[in-house]
Amino acid sequence: MARILIQTDDRRTLLDEGDIEVADLHDAPLRSALFERIGRALQDAGGPPASRRPAARRVAVILPAVDYREVGA
Repeated sequence: MARILIQTDDRRTLLDEGDIEVADLHDAPLRSALFERIGRALQDAGGPPASRRPAARRVAVILPAVDYREVGA
């Protein structure tokens, strides 16, 4: 398995995707969701540190680990 980790120069972790498999890239919805998360992390890396940003409202969904791939679909 592979892991994708995106950190800023000051070591803020913006994305930590573990257990990435090649098969994930063959599935269009999974691939699209992964690239979207990577893109958001890269955009966040170019912005000010999180402590200086206004608080963003986010919706969180907690699923069992076996169902995590269905969140982005």
